Amino acid sequence: MERDKLSAPPLRIPDRIFAMGHEPVGVRVTPYHKPYAIRQILNTLDPEEVDTIRGSPFGKLVEFSEKPSFS
Repeated sequence: MERDKLSAPPLRIPDRIFAMGHEPVGVRVTPYHKPYAIRQILNTLDPEEVDTIRGSPFGKLVEFSEKPSFS
């Protein structure tokens, strides 16, 4: 019972990433994400939210967005 109090509740994945009418302009969400698009999304989040993502299986997206892109 005590152990249950210490574990965090499971994170809920939202139904939508963006609220209706608040999608980023000119950014397509595709399987081939560009670092710019990921950075734009992460910049809208609070630092605590980014840390939560960084500690999740999606943490590689945060790492990917922090690396310089080369063309």
